Amino acid sequence: WIEDERRRAWRYGAVLNHHNTRAEIIEDRDRRELSIRLVGDNCRDMATVLMDEMDTIHGRFKDLEFKTLIPCQCENKQQGMFDVKKLKKAADEGQPVQCQECFKMLDAGLILKGVSAGEKWDRRAAVKQNKAASLSLRQILEIQQDFVAVFTVDELKILYLELDIDSGDLDHNKDRDKLVFTLLKLCKEKNKLGQLFKCAEELTDNEKVLKWKKDFPA
Repeated sequence: WIEDERRRAWRYGAVLNHHNTRAEIIEDRDRRELSIRLVGDNCRDMATVLMDEMDTIHGRFKDLEFKTLIPCQCENKQQGMFDVKKLKKAADEGQPVQCQECFKMLDAGLILKGVSAGEKWDRRAAVKQNKAASLSLRQILEIQQDFVAVFTVDELKILYLELDIDSGDLDHNKDRDKLVFTLLKLCKEKNKLGQLFKCAEELTDNEKVLKWKKDFPA
């Protein structure tokens, strides 16, 4: 994912590139902040993966206190910032939130949709603790590579249908990498990874696919 390891990765940052989307990640050690900027065709998908990976990393450190902030899209020179935890609570209760810079009342759910690929921000604590919910970025990439090597486009579409996963314009999508990446992401969000590998086993006996089933039982 690193765009150029010699020129786009340094001690306190890196530029990632995946599916026509670039992410600039920079650490400000003095302010104790990590900022992420995205541009491209699939910003929401990449943001979802990066945020999940950051949650996994933060979870390894006991009693670590941190906040995940999303900027308001207001045109003020100083953008307002929203705490993701507070946005989630407001969205769950159907309440709007107010930007402290532009003072507009905004839909918390729509703000969250800007970085979360799911239709709703409804992950429960039990799901988050589930092994399927802790799927790491490295695992996603490894599984993606194995599925792309084994399955045809038509077989991937069968998996979508078997799992009742809506991927939008499925009939016209022939990009296997993107099909697999979206399938894994949506199965993770819907806690269907176990069902995914069970359905995959019915389509192939390739060890590249079967080896994952024991890690994510149905």
